[in-house]
Amino acid sequence: MKNILLLSTLQEDTLNALKTALAQAEDQPLTIVLMLLHETPNDVSAAFWLRKMQSNFTPFEESILAQCQQMASFHPNCKLRIQQQFSLSGPLLRHLMETFEIGLIIVPQSFLKSTKSQNKYCLQLLKKGHTPILQLPAELEESRFSKALYLENEESNVPVADLPKMAGGHFSFRIISQAKIFDLNNQQEMTPVYNTIHKNGIDLLIETRKPKKIRTSQKNKPALNDHFGLPVLSVCESAY
Repeated sequence: MKNILLLSTLQEDTLNALKTALAQAEDQPLTIVLMLLHETPNDVSAAFWLRKMQSNFTPFEESILAQCQQMASFHPNCKLRIQQQFSLSGPLLRHLMETFEIGLIIVPQSFLKSTKSQNKYCLQLLKKGHTPILQLPAELEESRFSKALYLENEESNVPVADLPKMAGGHFSFRIISQAKIFDLNNQQEMTPVYNTIHKNGIDLLIETRKPKKIRTSQKNKPALNDHFGLPVLSVCESAY
């Protein structure tokens, strides 16, 4: 099992995201890289950079960081690393992923909904990669997942039996059922999916994705989290 990248805006949901990551550290050692993205300032003086790095957090954000460090301290198998990133590019992100040996990305809702350009760009870059991405809802009741529903892409050719392997060894889930969704706004189509979730106690949704070119002007499609309120594990088909 490789290490975990946790993207954060240091909101309250970072704590639940970290709790989910820490649940993976009980069986074997791993490092959780909590990455904070900052806008690159125009001033390039060394003095400005030092001031920026020292006074970059609000008291609330400092409190979230302190709670994260305290939570990690109770897990002897886990090492928490705070990574502040002031610039980002495709090659740089790939280098960070390789250096930290990242095998899973966890994204809390506040980061998913962030309107900051550096956060949106980072998500686009990560979705082009092969690493599984766990997208969390605003409210998370469980940090462990056992029963999954596979929401099959209409063009997908991934066998259901291969999905746990594509998740990289993270989570011990069973795929209870699968469904194809063509229109999230079609109530008639969605009703059987809701019924399956409630009837079987589904606590994780799985989707597949195919790497696409980055288009900054492209509007985001409705997220599965918004419709179902469940964690969504996105795995890349090209890694299959």
